[in-house]
Amino acid sequence: MNKLKSYNYSEKSLYNFEGTSVSKVEDKGNILIVDDDEAIRNLFRETLEELGYKCEVAENGLECLDRINRGSNYDIVLLDVQMPKLNGIETLKKLKTLSPDISIIIVSASREIENVRVALKEGAYDYIFKPFNVQEVETVIRRGFERAKLIKENKDYQQNLERKVIQQTQELVSLYSDTLEALVLSLDLREHETGYHSYRVTEYALTLARQLSLADSDLSNIAKGALLHDIGKIGVPDNILLKPDELTYEEWQIMKKHPVFGYKLLKKIHFLEEAA
Repeated sequence: MNKLKSYNYSEKSLYNFEGTSVSKVEDKGNILIVDDDEAIRNLFRETLEELGYKCEVAENGLECLDRINRGSNYDIVLLDVQMPKLNGIETLKKLKTLSPDISIIIVSASREIENVRVALKEGAYDYIFKPFNVQEVETVIRRGFERAKLIKENKDYQQNLERKVIQQTQELVSLYSDTLEALVLSLDLREHETGYHSYRVTEYALTLARQLSLADSDLSNIAKGALLHDIGKIGVPDNILLKPDELTYEEWQIMKKHPVFGYKLLKKIHFLEEAA
């Protein structure tokens, strides 16, 4: 015999289980049943466990919140509106703060429709009116779990997306570093001492910047700028840049323009704009 058909409850008229059946299935998820009436708690628990859900009970809102604070995880909280100590609406508000993703289903007498309206406004997912039957409970609970599943899938997607963004950012940083190395190497190929000189200038600049307690973001830009401070020499003709003799006045005027050449080059590269 089905447990529900033999259940002896003094207010049985509140609950309509006629014409319904419960089929045993595998565990589907975790539910916390919060109600100050022990008979109703047990009735919900038996009903939902036969439907395949794992259930725990709390006799009031304070006990419910205590379970959440101690780290208990639930997909759904079945929450009665009228309870002593802390009513369902106040419990709902605190629950949404502690665990925003929990699907909260309000249980209310049909005459308490205003409470249901307030509960939905405060973030309840759905509601069950008394009297109710197994079919109604099963439908509402199933929808609640579908919502919980969608929230979890969305979180997993967001976390996976964040991981991909971090990975791609790291790859871009590596690519940027390679680009810097290539730019400095291009100088070294033209002027053999320049590459080593640029690295020495970078070390000196960073040493001074650290002594000034500059922010990490500033250190990064200083390092880039110091490493590439001579990059504008790419725009200086070889007959001037590599001239072994003393430069003429006109040649020196061209040589002095290499910082301007460097600025024009670097400002067009997004990740080097601030370093320029």
